[in-house]
Amino acid sequence: MKALVILAATVALTACTAPLRPEGVRHVGSQHVLKSNYKVGQPLTVNVGDAMVKVQDYWEDSFEEPSATPNKTFTMKGGPVNLAFLEGQNYQVKGRMAVEGKDYQVVAHQPNPIQYQAALLGDDGKLLPRIVATNPGMNGDHVMVLYTLEISPPDGTLVREPRTKVNTNKGFVNFELLFTGLTDNAINLTYREFSPDGLARVAFYQNLTYPRNAQTVTFRNLKMAIDQVSGDSITFRVLEDRRS
Repeated sequence: MKALVILAATVALTACTAPLRPEGVRHVGSQHVLKSNYKVGQPLTVNVGDAMVKVQDYWEDSFEEPSATPNKTFTMKGGPVNLAFLEGQNYQVKGRMAVEGKDYQVVAHQPNPIQYQAALLGDDGKLLPRIVATNPGMNGDHVMVLYTLEISPPDGTLVREPRTKVNTNKGFVNFELLFTGLTDNAINLTYREFSPDGLARVAFYQNLTYPRNAQTVTFRNLKMAIDQVSGDSITFRVLEDRRS
């Protein structure tokens, strides 16, 4: 236990020390994303130039950046402490520290890398009504001010929003199949593939033709029934989707 820390206007406050465990970008999970614009057996009608089918099939990783954003502007006040966290502003997560047996994220109020005051954010999304401050003379330890602070409004807190990225190591599918018209002899479709970030890949376009009187067409994992087709539109049903 230590007893001195200087905060704002050289006010001495009783506090205890705790080590900080640095934290960088953190992987928080993965999920399988499967999206399509159709249901097997359900008829769809699209006009020429529109997508008959759209398919996205990939794995997405979620990462947590070392930053947090207020859900609204709020203040933490008590004794000489008066901190305002502003909505829309990012605050750096310096690391983690244990307080009374519970783990908290240390969110710095100031950008100063050496001397700053910080809020304590629990993994349950709630703030501890205390703050910590750097103690440069004690090998990077932080001190916790023993003032109990008022958080106003009381539902003010800090939120860590994960970013996501397609895991291309697990492969990905992102394509659409367009109805591009009818000729005397053929039903014309165009296959168009997209990159993981949704950009069209020109090198992965393919024009497809099927007999004008075809009752079914097959493409990749899809088998489709052609119910009606004209120069303006096509009505079809996905009969099989071997990806599902």
